[in-house]
Amino acid sequence: MGYAYHLSMDKIETTDTATTSHYSDVLKRTGLTEKEAAVYETLLKNGQAGVNELTKEIPYKRGDLYNILYSLRDKGIIEQTIKNKKIQFRPMDPHKLKEYIVEQEQKYREADSLIDTVLPGLSEMFKMTTERPIVRVLEGYDGIKELYEDTLKVAKPINSFLEAAESDPKIWRWLRDHYVHRRVKAGIPAHVIVATDEDANSTDYLSHDVEELRETRVISKKLFPAKLEIQIYGNKVTFANYNKDDAMVGVIIDNINIAESMRGLFKLAWEGAVRPKPPDQSRP
Repeated sequence: MGYAYHLSMDKIETTDTATTSHYSDVLKRTGLTEKEAAVYETLLKNGQAGVNELTKEIPYKRGDLYNILYSLRDKGIIEQTIKNKKIQFRPMDPHKLKEYIVEQEQKYREADSLIDTVLPGLSEMFKMTTERPIVRVLEGYDGIKELYEDTLKVAKPINSFLEAAESDPKIWRWLRDHYVHRRVKAGIPAHVIVATDEDANSTDYLSHDVEELRETRVISKKLFPAKLEIQIYGNKVTFANYNKDDAMVGVIIDNINIAESMRGLFKLAWEGAVRPKPPDQSRP
């Protein structure tokens, strides 16, 4: 059986290392850290002591020792006193350890009953930090084209919100003469909310809904202005500005939570938008 020698305040004593190790293991099982267990054992052996005295017994820095002692004090298993105008620490009755364990068990039971109420919110926070949105910024004519091409690659139904405004003629021709035909050929439907102050039935855009695999509803441009076109499809949301005389720029955000949230808002707006009357086919 091995023995270790410990320097006490004014004497040398021997202790059974097996017993000391056993105490340390048990103390750590109560929730104390390894350093807290070592400091607590030292105080039990030597009684009241200050930090200067403890540094002779334990190879910890003064700052660390103070943090450990304050932690043990807050756990209620040692107490802080003043002796000769100096801060001292002394151990409480070891039965206080049992009280500390019971108190911790009660806290764990309370935490266990509460955790289910916050798990959904915590899970959403976890997803947002571990599945960060992928954001791409696209500029110019080619960038706007790439943004629309992405909707064809994903090939999911499109929810769109836009404002009737004078668009850049070059991109508008490409959308009208190329993109829309390819979307229809791919069988990708679109639900579009148009912010306009014009007679919805007189616009050329609305008159082609059926052939362009699109359903359109309108809202007041004055009440609900939309300076950008917003598209929601699959797990993505895009914002595009191609108004005439503005810098053409688009943003693609790839994130399921953002897409689902935007899709929910679109559905809400869709229910409040006006369904235009079918255009008068008898007019020349």
